[in-house]
Amino acid sequence: MQPPYRDYLPDDDKPPLPDDWDQPPRPGHGTVHVLRDEDTGEWEAVWFDRRYTEISGTKGDVLAWARAQPAAEHVLFARTLGYDVPLESEEADAYLREEA
Repeated sequence: MQPPYRDYLPDDDKPPLPDDWDQPPRPGHGTVHVLRDEDTGEWEAVWFDRRYTEISGTKGDVLAWARAQPAAEHVLFARTLGYDVPLESEEADAYLREEA
C-alpha cells in the first residue's frame, strides 16, 4: 500500500517514499478513531499517526481492536452528538448501548 497522496501525482512527480513508510503507527502517538458507517452499519476504526492502520467488522471486534492499540488517544464518533467523545467515557458507553 502506498500513501494515498502519491496516487494523485503523475509518476514523474512522486517524491521518494521514506524508509519507514510501511511501518505501523508509533506506540504512544496518534489517535484511534472509532465510528459506525451509517450506510453499511459496519464498524470501523483507524489509528492515525504519521502512518495509519485500520480495521472494519463487527462492533465487538472493532472495539476490542481499538482498545488494544497503544495510541495516545482513543475517540468514538457519536453520530447522535455530532462529535468525537473519549472511547472510555459515559457518553461513549451511552452511544454504544444505543447502537447495540
